[in-house]
Amino acid sequence: MTQNEFQSLQAIIQRSVEDEHRDGSLKSALRSNLPDLHHTVSLPQGDGVLILTSFAIRYMETLPYWFEQMVGLCHAAGISTRIMRRLFRRTFARAERMAATKGRPLPAQALLPYVYLCHRLLEEANDRLQFSLGMPLLPMDPMVANLVVRELIGEEKAAALDRISLRAARDFDDIQLASERVVALIVGRQCHSSTPGRWPDFAAEMQIRLHILEEELEEETLH
Repeated sequence: MTQNEFQSLQAIIQRSVEDEHRDGSLKSALRSNLPDLHHTVSLPQGDGVLILTSFAIRYMETLPYWFEQMVGLCHAAGISTRIMRRLFRRTFARAERMAATKGRPLPAQALLPYVYLCHRLLEEANDRLQFSLGMPLLPMDPMVANLVVRELIGEEKAAALDRISLRAARDFDDIQLASERVVALIVGRQCHSSTPGRWPDFAAEMQIRLHILEEELEEETLH
């Protein structure tokens, strides 16, 4: 994927974010769904709708940066990202086609599932590369953020997107690298680790938690 393609991805997301600032479709949808979300999502005190809207926007805006860094590091290590890049291209090309039919940017509410799919692929790829390399390729921990967004877009849709991301992530299984490639990878990763503000744990930073996850952790501790 070329620099222009990364910029195109960023532009698509930014147009949706700007559209959200104008008409607030995501905020309206969250306001309607907030009573149901409270069963699973724990929010800090304050305007829950505003907190979740800000969270979702940050989640969307970080995707191009994380993707660019993943592709760059994989390239330095000689790891193919062909399937990942193809999924990103096709995903956002579809989003753009939908926007074109409406004659306006795709609302953030409609774009969020596409962003979730790509974030999930990044998470899976990072986890699988950690298994092969002994360390995560990027210093990100998006699990809770992805689970919160899963609640926002709905279990059925999220499950279908998870299946797509898992199929694409198989491309990162059983990666083996020559020693000089591993060195290049470690050096590149250290550059990213030195900029922690680029890798926020959105949920923890905004004091958003999942009751379900906390219950599972508590059960594991007890047993």
